[in-house]
Amino acid sequence: MGITKLYLFRITVHKSHQEDIFDTLDDKQEFLKKMISSHPERKGARATKWILGNYSKISSNGMYFRLGRISTKKLSNINSKGDFIENEIKIAPNSHCILDLENQVLAMTHNNELSFTIVSQGKALERIINENLDNFQNFVSVEIRILPDYVEFVKKIRDSYSVKKFWVKIRRPNPFDIMDDFVNPISKINNQINSEEIKVELKGEDLEKKKLESITGNTTIAGSEGGATIQNDSDSKTETIHLGKNYISVQTEKEVVNEIYEQLYKSIVDKYNEIKESFNINGK
Repeated sequence: MGITKLYLFRITVHKSHQEDIFDTLDDKQEFLKKMISSHPERKGARATKWILGNYSKISSNGMYFRLGRISTKKLSNINSKGDFIENEIKIAPNSHCILDLENQVLAMTHNNELSFTIVSQGKALERIINENLDNFQNFVSVEIRILPDYVEFVKKIRDSYSVKKFWVKIRRPNPFDIMDDFVNPISKINNQINSEEIKVELKGEDLEKKKLESITGNTTIAGSEGGATIQNDSDSKTETIHLGKNYISVQTEKEVVNEIYEQLYKSIVDKYNEIKESFNINGK
């Protein structure tokens, strides 16, 4: 058994512009729990069907489920007369998913039979949920964004001689996040003008690194993208670096079975708390 990685995503449930749907965190958790446990599905290309299944409760805030795609495949065989025949069978590749309802953090394994990339696999889950919102009374939209690995990006900023340019994509606000005082008002503008994201670019001879780290932290927990142009010493050429080149994950050498769901759930919560502590971010 090799190493299995579970990549971390952030789920954000957005309010309707007309109604305050989620006044408390409990409302949001209940929505996600009911949605996922209802076995939502959507039609895919070439007579395939995406579906969520295998729902089970890990703890009061933790749940396990699987994302899968059902299709048919023809297999050649031979019958009792010695004639070649073709049998049509159903196949259903799937991936393991563990959700922390308190922080709305999802961890998911990558299955190449489902999707070429883990990012597009997350998008497939997002589409399933959004296409089943009619089953619920409230009009909402759900975003599922993979969390970028910030460690190398932040280290390069800290170790640089100067930061000449910094850009970040700021998405619509999650009402249960305590955001940086730079990120928060810009994030709210997205709601005001019905925008998905705003790209902000900062330029200067030597941008303040501590503030850039704070902005990076809020970008990371929202699953957004960013980049910077740095100079490593006074005489060197500038270098462009990117946030989101790699992704945050937890890993296990054990088979993902129900005996280790609780252990994996704890690792996921610990990893997310580690991110928040790295940037001194409070809130959920």
